[in-house]
Amino acid sequence: MPYILKKDRIKLEDALQKIIPENAGEINYCIFKIALNYIKSKGLSYQTLNDLEGALSNCSKEIYRRISTHYEDLKIVENGDIDGASELLDGIIDSMLAKFNKK
Repeated sequence: MPYILKKDRIKLEDALQKIIPENAGEINYCIFKIALNYIKSKGLSYQTLNDLEGALSNCSKEIYRRISTHYEDLKIVENGDIDGASELLDGIIDSMLAKFNKK
């Protein structure tokens, strides 16, 4: 995720602190309104849409990478893993290491 400089965050933080959606529909609405504002400010073009879609995709990936995977790992510890998942993963890792070590 392209982190913005702290000095550039200031102009956004006050407005963002006031937005507290209560459900997925409200999150979708807020994100869509931000996207519309971006399109209005930059103009409707392939580049604008590409930038916007890329940013939204990367944001989703950042949530997954930084939050969801850790949450899933916590739940595996709390509830136990799916039978066979650890063995499969261990086999994949062993195979990758064997190929890497041959080089």
